[in-house]
Amino acid sequence: MRKNLICFLLLFSGCFGSETVSRKIGIDDSMRVNPGDVVRIELKFYPHLNQRIVVPIRGRAIIAGLGEIQFAGKTRFELRKQLGKLYQERLSSPIFQLKIEPRTSFTVYIGGKVKAPGNLSFESRISVARGLLTAGGFIGSAHEYEVHIFRNGFDGSPQKYMIDLKNVKSSHLITDFMLEPGDVVMVLQGKVTPKGVEI
Repeated sequence: MRKNLICFLLLFSGCFGSETVSRKIGIDDSMRVNPGDVVRIELKFYPHLNQRIVVPIRGRAIIAGLGEIQFAGKTRFELRKQLGKLYQERLSSPIFQLKIEPRTSFTVYIGGKVKAPGNLSFESRISVARGLLTAGGFIGSAHEYEVHIFRNGFDGSPQKYMIDLKNVKSSHLITDFMLEPGDVVMVLQGKVTPKGVEI
């Protein structure tokens, strides 16, 4: 029963003065900036301060005239509010346009008890289940394993998450938990749980 449930989940996972944002799934101020996204800042009266930034893995970047600020993890609304306040303190007419373009692809590493471990590239964010299927699926029975996800937080601190496939209550998260650029996914024999965050 438990094994059948997990197999089912795996198979079916399946203009200035105004602001614009480019997103494949539409304009949404609530979407958060991720490493690899492209941020464009264009100032109407200060073109020498215009900038194109590819958000680095650590999530922080230097803005001309403002210094280093945090990008990753912020919504477009939050980022525009912060930039507006900083520009207001330094410029007389801080009219600017903010554009956010999502990265076109990202890479994660999937290893451990999968048939085709290695670095895998995807065109958009995917669930853990989709990533595992792309890596060839499990070696042996899925219900024997724990899936561990390791990533760098937006503040640079390491983060760990675990999905216990032996536990029906948490196993469904394999289709809900979304991978981020640079994630490391390890499928391990479910014996010892390392220190981390169980989701």
